[in-house]
Amino acid sequence: MSAVTNAAVIKFDDLYDQTPISTQYESLGIIFQNSTVLSSGISLNDFAFPPYSGTNVAFDDGGAIAILFSNPIRSVSGFFTYLAPLTLVAFDESGVRVVSVMSAFSSNMAISGDLGSAPNEFIGLSGLVDVTKVVITGDPGGSSFVLDNLTFVDHKSKFLAFDPLSDAVKVV
Repeated sequence: MSAVTNAAVIKFDDLYDQTPISTQYESLGIIFQNSTVLSSGISLNDFAFPPYSGTNVAFDDGGAIAILFSNPIRSVSGFFTYLAPLTLVAFDESGVRVVSVMSAFSSNMAISGDLGSAPNEFIGLSGLVDVTKVVITGDPGGSSFVLDNLTFVDHKSKFLAFDPLSDAVKVV
């Protein structure tokens, strides 16, 4: 069993409502495309799209959200509420598609999602090598999902692993 240390978590609560998200998190090694902040009680319909934490979320403004990483990442995840099926696609440094994952439902909105769904579905990719771009697509025109608590671990971060043979925890 492994635990991640030094994971970066972006909750978007440090930005104002309707702020386009681009280079605000560049110090963490991340740049966004096609994403804007929505705030609970202002522009976000939080009855249908409740935030996972805090009051702000990112939404797909005008198309798929592209997330560019300055360092290759090991994993990326987030909590998503959507009105169209989601696909997360990871690309390597050469732009080659490496892996993808889809949402469990066609819609998981709080008020009218698919039977058995719940808002804020955890979706992620792990075990990644040389991934520097992730594209998250719902409806190709955008305005179809919100993202909260984007979490990623780059290759500079360390993992703690339990070694059952020696009963010790070591940094990997």
